[in-house]
Amino acid sequence: MKLLIISAFSCIIFASVYSPPGDPLKPERPVDPWVFYTGLDTQESVLAVGMDKKLWVAYDTSLCSVYKLWSGLGVVKRAEKKYPVAEGVPFIYNEKKQTFWKVWQGGKPVKITSKFKKHEIINDRLWMSYDLILPDGNKISMKESPEFIPRKKDVGNRFLYERIFQVDSIPAATEIFLMIDCESMIYGGDIKTTGKFTNETKSKYHFDWGSTYDFTGELKLNTDKETVLRIIYTLNPEQEASGK
Repeated sequence: MKLLIISAFSCIIFASVYSPPGDPLKPERPVDPWVFYTGLDTQESVLAVGMDKKLWVAYDTSLCSVYKLWSGLGVVKRAEKKYPVAEGVPFIYNEKKQTFWKVWQGGKPVKITSKFKKHEIINDRLWMSYDLILPDGNKISMKESPEFIPRKKDVGNRFLYERIFQVDSIPAATEIFLMIDCESMIYGGDIKTTGKFTNETKSKYHFDWGSTYDFTGELKLNTDKETVLRIIYTLNPEQEASGK
């Protein structure tokens, strides 16, 4: 998965590269309702979101983090399974139920818990509210909005997944980080953010048709303004690389 350190220049070009002004394309919601609570795979309860007929996401409400991001048929009931299954190709799969959130206070990491509060649809966009709870009981109020962003130049093989974060009620000298893991990336510009992205590990894999990269790292969220994260996932890296 591809992680980049975002420079000031990168933030300037973010809007021009990733926000197509005047583009009338909108997500095609695959079901109605397109946001619902359900059991999924082996998870007892998640918030499932049919962002588009090409891209689904499910949130683990106990961790206030992504459980799975996938492209395919969506949430499908199988007679032999206790819960419906996420049918398709996964880009993120938090099978081990790891928390993606980290909080530092006074330059040191602190242990946190999280509590999901609610979700609401505003102007056809999902917003989730949850708290990150500090050891002293104080709460950091968070809002997150995930979305599929259609782009005219993408024809089925690539998907732009956007996450917007808003932070409120944060104590002084407190920093919030989101751990990111991206696989099978082939383009250097497939991750953009208005926050600060720090790369931790990078692995390169060679194939007859080209190379892919896996990246892990952390996103430092802005606390004085919203943070936008946009990642382009490639469904079939071999097909995409052969067309470069």
